Amino acid sequence: MCNTIQINGLQTMKTAYIILAYTAPQQVARLIHRLNQPNTSFFLHIDKRVNIRPFQQALRNIPLADIRFVTRENSSWASFETVQASLNAMKDIIADGSFQRMTLISGFDYPIKNKEQLNHFYANHAHQNFIEHQPMLADSQDERLGMERLEKYYFAWRNNIFEYPMNEGAPSIKRKVLSTAMGLFLDEKRPFNLDLKPHKGEHWWSLNKEAGKYILDYINDHPEVVRRFKYTFAPDEMFYHTILANASEELRESLVNRTITEVKWPKEACPRPEVFTEKDFRRLKRSKMLFARKVVSPISNQLLDMIDMEIFGMEACELRYRAQLLSA
Repeated sequence: MCNTIQINGLQTMKTAYIILAYTAPQQVARLIHRLNQPNTSFFLHIDKRVNIRPFQQALRNIPLADIRFVTRENSSWASFETVQASLNAMKDIIADGSFQRMTLISGFDYPIKNKEQLNHFYANHAHQNFIEHQPMLADSQDERLGMERLEKYYFAWRNNIFEYPMNEGAPSIKRKVLSTAMGLFLDEKRPFNLDLKPHKGEHWWSLNKEAGKYILDYINDHPEVVRRFKYTFAPDEMFYHTILANASEELRESLVNRTITEVKWPKEACPRPEVFTEKDFRRLKRSKMLFARKVVSPISNQLLDMIDMEIFGMEACELRYRAQLLSA
């Protein structure tokens, strides 16, 4: 099975993009169209709670794109089902056997490097795995790296997160009643009884085939890891990170402690990134990252046009034609 494809004289590796999406099918189509080339495939997860048909319709006009829909999950924010969604895609990728690289992005991401630059990056870092990972410590002064989200129980239901024990001063009577009921069955402090040192980092990563296979083999041999990370808050920021940070020395040495995604976080404490606009173009063009997150139509449309023209070298007339094609 061929794992590389020659493009413009460069021997490129086959790359799989895992895309998690739940809205904006036209924007997802634009993202896939921009990334599409002979050495790429797309493993697309559409949240089970939404209608998949608009995505299928939006993607039908992308020529020669290898788009594969993966088993769907109710992947509400900060739930384990978000991890399960990417695991479903990872299983399909490893089972295929032809891919050397898998990169996890969302439907709100967009490339800020052109296709040639992406190919060179992946070829030059074939043995490296990009995933942010910081140890979580009980006495950490940084609450983001503390153990609280592992010591509590978190349940996602209808886009709401319920926790036990509940923080003092929680305003909702319904939440207080639910917390009291949970206390009849759950420990006050949830033990972390895995032989692993927990780590945390950004959700998004880019891994090679060896790292992906290690993760799948590990959870197959240690199903208790999946059970333990269920009912924690935002396990997508801990699950892969913990497994890889506790792997063999050889695999740990391949880890690069950063993401490949440029994110603009608000100055105030907030779990969601700000949306990039045309005002951020210079920052994104200078960035060493491969993707920008978060871009949202129509707020980011002018920015996306600037990226297409100045980074991907598209002419304005071609840009209009592609837009008409994707919206047909």
